[in-house]
Amino acid sequence: MQYQPQQFYQVPNQPVKTCYITGLILGIVAGLLILLSTFMPYVTAEVWGFKQSASIYQISPYYLIEAAVLCLGLIIDSIIKHGKSNIAVGIILLIICIYRYVNYQNFITESEYSMTQLGVGYYMVAVAAVTAIASGILIIIHNREGI
Repeated sequence: MQYQPQQFYQVPNQPVKTCYITGLILGIVAGLLILLSTFMPYVTAEVWGFKQSASIYQISPYYLIEAAVLCLGLIIDSIIKHGKSNIAVGIILLIICIYRYVNYQNFITESEYSMTQLGVGYYMVAVAAVTAIASGILIIIHNREGI
């Protein structure tokens, strides 16, 4: 009896499952961006040479609780491979961003403070919304096609 080398089973042309890993990373990044955006300058106003910035947390500490719940929701949903909640959270965040932008534009036109601008915190929420939607789409693609 001659020795036969063992052949290990390999799946030919099996794609690496990168959609889920990328979706998971994007979900975690979106959650952290939401959480960090509460502490970043959201609106900056300049009046007679004095410049003042305010974060969402300075306006109301309850926004931190809202951000923490959204952050945990995105991370948990990404881990359990659901994806639809990530898309829903992203759409809600986009609606909030549009609503706040419209209110901001109304504030600028109705006030004499012409030197007001949106800060980094606002843009972080917008980026988190797009990232959450992308995360949900990638996780759903992974669930449907297995890639």
